[in-house]
Amino acid sequence: MYQLKYYYWQNGQYKILDLRKEGNFFLADHFGLGYAENFMFSAAYRYRGEKKNFDFLSALMKQRGIDTLWVGIHAVNFETGEVSFDPDICRAIQMNVTAQLYYGPIYIPDYQISKCHGH
Repeated sequence: MYQLKYYYWQNGQYKILDLRKEGNFFLADHFGLGYAENFMFSAAYRYRGEKKNFDFLSALMKQRGIDTLWVGIHAVNFETGEVSFDPDICRAIQMNVTAQLYYGPIYIPDYQISKCHGH
């Protein structure tokens, strides 16, 4: 199973912005109180393909010192139990376009598309 998720770079390492986790006050790394589970579920799934959803999340992260969000691939292999994350922005774009995603494609910002295509 795989999901496309936003992530950011901090101190030379990628950090996944796990919106479902952010909906739980005790597990949240960024948002905490005020961003209930139903809001984060909507942001992570129902409205994931909308630019205004990305802009909102991006603005919240900028308030917290994170200036750029990227899209990568978070995967779980249920046979082996292995959990992995692939920060390859071009693979994420390709998967977003070609895969059958249960909640539809995620919004990928223009800067990621430009960087992938070398513009």
